[in-house]
Amino acid sequence: MKRNRQLSIILSFLCLSFLPVLSQDPTTPLRNLSDQLANKDFRSAISIADSLISSGTQDYKAFYLAGLAYGSLMKFDQARMLLMRADSLNPNQKPVLSNLSDCCYELSKLSEAEKITSSLISLDSTDPAGWLQLARIYVRQGKQMQAIQIYRSLWQSDSLNLWFPRQIGNLLIRNDRYQEAVPVLELVVESDSSDIESYVRLGLGYLKLGLVDKTTVLDKAIRQDSMVPLLYQYRGGLHLTSGVSSLAEADFQKAVNLGDSSAFTLRHLGISQFQQSKYDQALNAFAATVKLDSTDVQAWYYLGFCYKWNQDLAKAIEYLQLAVKIAIPPFTAGIFAGLGQFYSLNRDFKTATEYYEKALEFNPADPVPYAQIGLLIEESFGDRAKAKEYYERFIKEYKGMDRNLVRYVNGRITAINERLFMEGKLKK
Repeated sequence: MKRNRQLSIILSFLCLSFLPVLSQDPTTPLRNLSDQLANKDFRSAISIADSLISSGTQDYKAFYLAGLAYGSLMKFDQARMLLMRADSLNPNQKPVLSNLSDCCYELSKLSEAEKITSSLISLDSTDPAGWLQLARIYVRQGKQMQAIQIYRSLWQSDSLNLWFPRQIGNLLIRNDRYQEAVPVLELVVESDSSDIESYVRLGLGYLKLGLVDKTTVLDKAIRQDSMVPLLYQYRGGLHLTSGVSSLAEADFQKAVNLGDSSAFTLRHLGISQFQQSKYDQALNAFAATVKLDSTDVQAWYYLGFCYKWNQDLAKAIEYLQLAVKIAIPPFTAGIFAGLGQFYSLNRDFKTATEYYEKALEFNPADPVPYAQIGLLIEESFGDRAKAKEYYERFIKEYKGMDRNLVRYVNGRITAINERLFMEGKLKK
């Protein structure tokens, strides 16, 4: 509807461009018609236009102005037919083609709109209006990169006009081309620090690219307008990425206080609280998340671990089993590993081992479950030599940075070797 209202305004102004000609026209009905359009009395204009056309006039201006009147009332089918008639009577008139293209656009006849607009551009390729119309059509057709090319060309000709880089940045963000979008949008906000929409798009770009050092840009945006939840959501995401959980929590909580009830924000509020060992608060955030989105695997996963820390292993297992039913790789392996941990805490070593083996099956690149299976074998007084094999497999494949874990596992291998040596079972 907003687009339609804008079109009515555009049509009214285009109509005015004909008024100097019509004021000299001796044909009284055409003058009356143009006067009604200038006064935005579109129904009276339609009545005059219908009478004029019924009289058999072949003046293209009558059909053109009638099309404007119908288009201004959002009767685009009738407007299109009248404008097509105007074009057939006097081809290649720019105002006629421009408004005909608009009508086709509003009727979703995009191929027709594109063809008409291309004809309009061929009449005067220096007029940016035709190119802007074509870019708008391309966006609706899903040809965003072609629209961007047009905006870039127009920007080169009018380098001080920030409207063009705004459109370029917006389309790049919409197409997940964050690396290209960020410098364009940064240029926009450097020139216009009041452009909150561009700051919001920048925030998304920063978060997607993990540019944690860009929080200061969002600080500036928030000083401009402190009531935009998305600015806090994106800054909170950057704080969380950089490991500053307390600042992340404050931002996500502020976003919620401002009315952001999205599953994304609630989940990340919960994660920031979980990382600070605020398990009860995190539990509430994750419970609210899954209420909004029952397919949110991460929220179910963290819910399970909140209950684990609250010593409720039955619920912890229940929620991770819910998570694993809806999970897809790469999340599946982590959930299986979590279930392995919970069952081992429940002293069900057989089931725990099965889940760790599933974790390895879904993510063989993470060898940590080998170490965990080795520990389970030892805890259940199983075959030490078998436990040692799992430990050695872990040491061979582990590429992580947890040196304490590596030292611990090497210590277990040494201890098993000593025990096997004492029993005369150590293989050379």
